[in-house]
Amino acid sequence: EKIKNIFNQLEETYPNDWLLRLELYELAIHFNFSVKSSILKSLDKLKCNKCYKTLIENGLVLPQKY
Repeated sequence: EKIKNIFNQLEETYPNDWLLRLELYELAIHFNFSVKSSILKSLDKLKCNKCYKTLIENGLVLPQKY
């Protein structure tokens, strides 16, 4: 529930913060939180920004390696 609240605040207050979203997504995957799909959708939207695209894609690969 706390992760979901943090994610909601992030969406409202910091719509371009991709790094914290990546960290939240990693936690959501590790603990199988239901909010993981919402976080992934948000990250996919941010990938439209060329500056973030490679950073996000590389970050999404990392949780799968562990």
